[in-house]
Amino acid sequence: MSEARGRCGKIWNIYDRYLTPWLQRVLDPAESQQLFGLFRELSEIDSHMVDAIEEISTLLTAEAKATADLVEQRDYADANRRVVAARKEMRPIREAIAGAMVRIRGLESDFIEISGAV
Repeated sequence: MSEARGRCGKIWNIYDRYLTPWLQRVLDPAESQQLFGLFRELSEIDSHMVDAIEEISTLLTAEAKATADLVEQRDYADANRRVVAARKEMRPIREAIAGAMVRIRGLESDFIEISGAV
């Protein structure tokens, strides 16, 4: 997760340091502002998604250990209850990740439209 977070920062730095000056020279101010907003939103969504993935990873690790301990003790009923409860707990996080992916795809489409790329 920290590696993914580092990549998000690198992407933003490339945009801020190299693309912004160039875009300001070749685009009109409204187009430049549109792209700034798009990259800022992409950066924020990506950061939220990395946070959610990190959260679900931590939860899954803890739940897997606790469930494995119950299975080793042959307490299958409690192990099954723990799996069901964990799925319910993780559903909002999974939905947030899926929503972020949908929004990233939307931003990709917006970028193609704004940039005129085919």
